[in-house]
Amino acid sequence: MKSINVILPFISWILSFIAAGFVLIRYSKKKGTHQLVWGLGLIMYGLGSFCEAFFGAFGWSSIIFRLWYLFGAILVAAWLGQGTMYLLLAKKVAHILMALLVAASIFGLIRVFTADLDPEMLTSSARTGSELSGHAIVTPGVRLLTPFFNLYGTIALVGGAFWSAWVFFRKRNYYTGPLATYSSPAVQYSRLLAAHLAGWASQTRCISARFWE
Repeated sequence: MKSINVILPFISWILSFIAAGFVLIRYSKKKGTHQLVWGLGLIMYGLGSFCEAFFGAFGWSSIIFRLWYLFGAILVAAWLGQGTMYLLLAKKVAHILMALLVAASIFGLIRVFTADLDPEMLTSSARTGSELSGHAIVTPGVRLLTPFFNLYGTIALVGGAFWSAWVFFRKRNYYTGPLATYSSPAVQYSRLLAAHLAGWASQTRCISARFWE
C-alpha cells in the first residue's frame, strides 16, 4: 500500500508538470490568458501530487503538508476553473474574478502557513505513509476555506460544460431523420440527451484545442 501512495502521486506529478510545460509553451506563443491560468493550475496540481508522493515515501513534514493542503486541497480546482472563465466570459469579467481569486489565494496561503498542526490527527501513523488529510489542521476555520475554492472550481468547470451543451443544443439540430418532426416525449428526451452529450464532447474538444492552439 505504501508503494502505491508513492508511485501513483509520483506519476501524477511528472505528467502534470509535462502537461503544464506544454500549455505554458503554447501560452508563450499564443498569449491566451486561459492557457496561462490553466498552466498555473496544472503546476499546482503537480505540486500537490509531489507532496503526496514525498509524504508516502518519507513521512510527515510540516512544510510538505502545508504545501499539499494549499495547492492540492484548496487552490487547484479554483485556478483550473478560472482558466475556463477566461475561455467563456468577457475578459473584463474574468479579470475581476481573477483579482478576487488572487486575493482569496493569498488569504488562504496566510491561513494555511500560520495554522497549528497535529500530525497525530491523521487517520493512521504519520510516519508510515498514511494518506494525507486536513484533519492535521487544528486551527479553527482553515479547513472551511476548501469547499469555497472547490465550489468555485466546480461551478466554473461543470457549469462551463453545461453552458456549452445549452449553446450547442440551441444552435444545432442533431437529428434530421424520419422522426425529426415526431414530438413524443421519448423522442424529445432522446434528442435533448444527445444534444447534451454532444455539448459535453464539444466542451472537451474546445478545452483540449485551446490548450494546444
